[in-house]
Amino acid sequence: MKREEQLQPLTAAEREVYVMLEEGYTHAQIERKLYKSESTLKNQVNKILKKARRAKRSRSGRQGSQRRSGQSRRHRAKID
Repeated sequence: MKREEQLQPLTAAEREVYVMLEEGYTHAQIERKLYKSESTLKNQVNKILKKARRAKRSRSGRQGSQRRSGQSRRHRAKID
């Protein structure tokens, strides 16, 4: 998945946290740099992870339906 696609469903604040995590910052470093409390950062990280899982599920569902439709066409071609 492209980085732009990963960031699209995130809010501006979540994007900022995501980029810093990706760059290797620790939670404590992010809290200090962005002036966030520990609980705020934890909430944002949890939201980022939920959105990532949701995006992954929808992607795998689309890929599965594409595969199924491709298989059925191949199956029909063999029957004809």
